[in-house]
Amino acid sequence: MTSKSNISNSKSPHKAKATPAHKQLTLGRSLWITGDKAALKTAIALDLAFSANTSTKFLNYFELPYKDPEPVFYFEGHDKEIDMQIVRDRIAVLERSRKGVRYETIFRKYPNSVALQSPNGPESLQANVEREEAKLCLLDHPRPAFPRSLSAYRFDRVFFRETLDRYAKCGEASKCTMALVTLTGAWGHEADEEFGEWAETVIHLDSCERTHRGIFALNLCIKEQSSERSFGLTIDQGWQDQRLGGNWDVTVRAKKTKK
Repeated sequence: MTSKSNISNSKSPHKAKATPAHKQLTLGRSLWITGDKAALKTAIALDLAFSANTSTKFLNYFELPYKDPEPVFYFEGHDKEIDMQIVRDRIAVLERSRKGVRYETIFRKYPNSVALQSPNGPESLQANVEREEAKLCLLDHPRPAFPRSLSAYRFDRVFFRETLDRYAKCGEASKCTMALVTLTGAWGHEADEEFGEWAETVIHLDSCERTHRGIFALNLCIKEQSSERSFGLTIDQGWQDQRLGGNWDVTVRAKKTKK
């Protein structure tokens, strides 16, 4: 048997080049993915999930802080069948782009939204995350997680903040990144302010424009503490279907850095 020391000595003496800072994505205990309508939020969130599970680059560009493939816990909160079908179609596209990786082996789907709507929703979610030993938990369209604070009559900011803090504690206790995916402005300006203050990292998507043959162009902004980075994305989803297509080829271009 070859010892570890022999293995290390047999490698090239040249050290691997460090990944530039602008190509790294630091995931803390709280992440907010938000953007305009039809800005491919769910597709990009699913790309993040696939990347974490396969220990590959997010959007084929950003290095994630995972050395090994990690379990991913994914909650699909869309309540319309057409939205669910879009998610299933996008999962199928990602599976084809990452050969050998199947949906069932990646996600631990939350059974339903009833538990999230209960008073112990965050704690119930934490128990599931810890059981699966997930390092990333994505709540896509998580309206059921905030039932009381988003009534038709008023926005209960105090309750909303308390609920966010409970999900942050859930991530801290389970050593898991808690990620929420929402439409910008869908829950009001006050809710967006709370999301922004809560999240250690914010990924914002906007200016999505479909050019031709299923090619989309959009901007991506990453905010981490005091820094802000902007990128341009070109996503080729193929021309077979005007909305989904059959590909997922992503090109990322760094635009500018703010500090």
